[in-house]
Amino acid sequence: MAEYLSAFFVIVAASAGCILVLPEWKRRAVSRRRLVVAPLLGLVPTAVLLYMPPPEFGDPQVWIVALVAFVIGIARGAMIGLHVDHADGRILLSRAPEAFWVLVGALVLILLDVFAAPIGQLGSGFVGIVELLMVLLTFSLLGRNAAIVVRSLDAPQHDL
Repeated sequence: MAEYLSAFFVIVAASAGCILVLPEWKRRAVSRRRLVVAPLLGLVPTAVLLYMPPPEFGDPQVWIVALVAFVIGIARGAMIGLHVDHADGRILLSRAPEAFWVLVGALVLILLDVFAAPIGQLGSGFVGIVELLMVLLTFSLLGRNAAIVVRSLDAPQHDL
């Protein structure tokens, strides 16, 4: 029963992340809060998948992949053009639809992991690959949005 509950929780968190970044994908101005919450909603399923037996939290390979993905995300966030309305706390990103696709990819990986029971059994190579891909996607989005939020604090004012 706990297995189904955790699977439901993971799917809901990933789906909420996809819905949360939908305005960003449609090139609409978003608040800083959305930029902070979206990667956190992606981090929840990743943490749940890593915590399932055998736990992968102590594996240095996972953290190296996370660090590299975070640095790649920071580099991507540094290259994105943005317009900031400091009065409303809203940010308009240009040429940056990848947050939606990253979270959709994470949702697809989660659904494959949950519903592909024969190949997704705990301890199989498939689960390890899904976990590493989730770490890669989540931490790249986390680094990207962290760089955007930090850059937006010093960006010039634009009326949106």
